[in-house]
Amino acid sequence: MVMSPHDVPGTWVESVAFPTIASSAATDYVAVWVAPFKCLVTALKIVSSDAATGAATNYVSFNVDGPNATTEQGALDLASGTDLAAGIASALTLTTTAGFNANAGESLRLEAEEVGTGLGAAIGYGALIIEFEAR
Repeated sequence: MVMSPHDVPGTWVESVAFPTIASSAATDYVAVWVAPFKCLVTALKIVSSDAATGAATNYVSFNVDGPNATTEQGALDLASGTDLAAGIASALTLTTTAGFNANAGESLRLEAEEVGTGLGAAIGYGALIIEFEAR
């Protein structure tokens, strides 16, 4: 019998919006997600309104820190050969392939890290997509 939302089996999916990241922006945290209950985060993805082309030395790295900003849990470097397609979700590489645990109320932060001088072009608004399962 289901007594509360965390009793529902399967994968939950939530998203958190982030604003357009200006071409002149420095490293900054652009989104925060709070775990609704004790869970295993199994995937992190980024989707942007605009395409962005990776570069060899000056690029943006998307990093997710958590729980509670203690450890980097996933990353997507827009380095040479790694691009964002408009409206298509791109997976962040998790530091642990099995995912990671978050307790109820713990937060994940999405960081847009400027590497070198950044991309030189804005990255359109978008969303961090979090897939998780109840623990």
